[in-house]
Amino acid sequence: MFVKSKDITKLPVSVGAKPKSNVNVELNVTVKMEYVPLHVAFPPPNICHHTDSGASSQDVSMIAEPISLQAMCINIICFTHKQMKGYELNLGNFRLPVSLSADLLFAMVKYRLLSDESIRMFNSKHTNLTSVALHDVMLSIEGLEVLRQHRLTELTLNNVGIYLEDAISNRVINSSTSKSLRSLSLYNFRMEEDCMQRTVMTDLARRFTNLVHLSLVSVRLENDGLSSLCSVLTPTVTHLDISRNFVTDISPLTKFSASLKFLNMYNLYSVKESNAKILMFELKELLHLNISCESGHQLEAFLNEGVTPLSIEKMLLTPGGLAKLQSVDLSGREHITEDVVKEFLNLHPKISFVGLLLTPAANIQDADEPWYGDSVTISSLATEKLIKESLRRYGDRFFYVQKSLVALFQLTRETVDHHPGTVPLIVETMSKNIDHVTVQMASTACLYNLTREESGTRIHPDSMRLAVHHILESMAKYPSNEQLQRNCLLILCTDKMLVEVNFDKYRCAKLVMECLCKFEDTSIVRMVLAIVSILAARITTEQTSSLASNRQYMTRLLEITRDKLMQRSTDCIMKFALSALWNLTDESPVACQTFTELDGISLVMDCLNKYEDIDDAEAKVQIQTKVVGLLNNIAEVKELREMLITRRFIDTMRNSLKSDSSEQRYFSGGILANLLSDSTNAAWDNLVAEYRSTESEVITAISHWYHPETAMVAYRCFRPFIPLLNSFTSLASQYWALWAVHHVCTKDPTKYVPMLTRDGVYECIVRLSMQSEDTSCSQVLELARNLHDFVSDFQNGSLNDQNLLPTTIETK
Repeated sequence: MFVKSKDITKLPVSVGAKPKSNVNVELNVTVKMEYVPLHVAFPPPNICHHTDSGASSQDVSMIAEPISLQAMCINIICFTHKQMKGYELNLGNFRLPVSLSADLLFAMVKYRLLSDESIRMFNSKHTNLTSVALHDVMLSIEGLEVLRQHRLTELTLNNVGIYLEDAISNRVINSSTSKSLRSLSLYNFRMEEDCMQRTVMTDLARRFTNLVHLSLVSVRLENDGLSSLCSVLTPTVTHLDISRNFVTDISPLTKFSASLKFLNMYNLYSVKESNAKILMFELKELLHLNISCESGHQLEAFLNEGVTPLSIEKMLLTPGGLAKLQSVDLSGREHITEDVVKEFLNLHPKISFVGLLLTPAANIQDADEPWYGDSVTISSLATEKLIKESLRRYGDRFFYVQKSLVALFQLTRETVDHHPGTVPLIVETMSKNIDHVTVQMASTACLYNLTREESGTRIHPDSMRLAVHHILESMAKYPSNEQLQRNCLLILCTDKMLVEVNFDKYRCAKLVMECLCKFEDTSIVRMVLAIVSILAARITTEQTSSLASNRQYMTRLLEITRDKLMQRSTDCIMKFALSALWNLTDESPVACQTFTELDGISLVMDCLNKYEDIDDAEAKVQIQTKVVGLLNNIAEVKELREMLITRRFIDTMRNSLKSDSSEQRYFSGGILANLLSDSTNAAWDNLVAEYRSTESEVITAISHWYHPETAMVAYRCFRPFIPLLNSFTSLASQYWALWAVHHVCTKDPTKYVPMLTRDGVYECIVRLSMQSEDTSCSQVLELARNLHDFVSDFQNGSLNDQNLLPTTIETK
């Protein structure tokens, strides 16, 4: 019933020193924590329109953009597709247009939902596909047969689990597509051992007669295969990518001297020196050339003795060659110095981009007037701007990404003036490299630097939402990697992330609880408890029930609490553990049942007693308030009240009712009100005198309560109050419930007055206000009538400041 919003602000985690960071530049990036950067006060979210200008949060505020109706519908289809009969879209005679068909396919691939069964929904009866891009989806030739029903102009298949010869066969490609296909991209394919590469390449070239863009990346292409391909391929190709193959002789490309404009040869490390002339002078229309490689990369398959490798620097400095070139990627080449690049730029004034990542030339720091000129963009690791360029261009190259992220981490660890556009690039990089744990480590370390403190206020909420999504993906992918989990928790454990950003909070809570059960590290425990204690108040009651009914989770929380109790610790871990238990048992009978079965009641009762005489008065109040708040949740469950209706427990709550803390008094009164409302419970049979004295004592206590200036609690709903308001055998129960409802309604009538009607509580209030003094007590009547008048005034628009004054004044 309670969302302890005020309680959150009393959970300090970060005190004093700034978190320290450390980086291992060889393999991964780690962030080592001393204090969790969770602010103790949560500012309201800023409101205004999204800007990409990078202005500071002092000048511009931001709000998240809502998801479009189309995107919502696509997501619904994606996550309910298994309920479709025969995996077929039930659209009658309607056929999705091209754009919607493409968006739906993209979403299915993105969410990794495509399979031999689900791909059947993309039949030509209900969808219209012209462009298909399948990445990292394991499909059989039978599944891919659905593509034969469409007339495609663009086809990308990347790591789909079949042989290359099958991908271009009649079972996948129809005769219409063979003629209409303009772009074909095949990545990470292999051929059957008994299949001749010459034959496959010849078939590919003959089959697709109008190709303009052809990519054959990591398909184990060799010299014979390239020769066969080029001998048949029509000379209309303008874009060719043969990266990551075993080609050493590119002389067959001379056939495309009049058409080829884009040539990618990434990691073709051993192209012959004799091919330099072809590149320089025969490919006359070449605009973009990629001859980058991984630094120190050795492809044993092509290192043939006696072959002189291509001298890149010599080729670049040959006058008159590559006359039309506009961009060149030299990243990873060992002998590309600043002098070489300068002379090359002098020879080629049309150049707009030079890739210099991991070359000697890239070590030159970017200045106000860079040596490469204002008209040229480069990729390097010298500045954040240049690293962003590297991430943008090389997001799918694991080796480059790792080096770029390590450099970015070093640059961002000590400064806060970062461009907000860096975060989306890192998020995209995480998505493309989910299978590389070192990239996930480095990415999360960078995100920590970029989202902390002032830097985080400049990042748009949509970017933050995507960042959290991929952080959760990383946590789910590598649950046993302690350092990665710690990095992710460090990012999540901030007020901006937990309060202002819209993300799947239930999934997050589950993942961090799994982390809590797996690791003993104090910093991890501290962050997990902080996150759970806050998220539990921001997910649905059904979700909190699901979490707290997990006996492993509940056992771990109680174990932590018990350990801290034995030490009589008042640290934040103890407070967070109690807050988590409090919020997880909220409106969840199942969770409360699990809590009691694991002997939780005796544990928290020991907390009340053992912290009674500690010297730290503030810590005592915080801990005891959390305990009575938790016990209030238990008392709301009728089936569990018998465990609480004991002389010892009633006396303890009556004593707590006299606390100096208004919050502790409030929740203690709520516990007793719930127990008193259950007057027919057999446990009261031997406590008749205690029942009467407790009833009187609760009424007297409430009549002396102040209404604090701010709300002590927030409610999700008022339904749990109905049994108390209808408890005519206990006026104390009615009185406490009315006081509680009146308290929050006068603090936030816009939120709570409509809730009274929605939950059926207003009818109870009207009924109580119409009673006679013979059947009620003056305090209940006065408060019920005052609340009734307050609601009427609010609904009639006649509410004024006088109506908001407290109705019960302490009289001493």
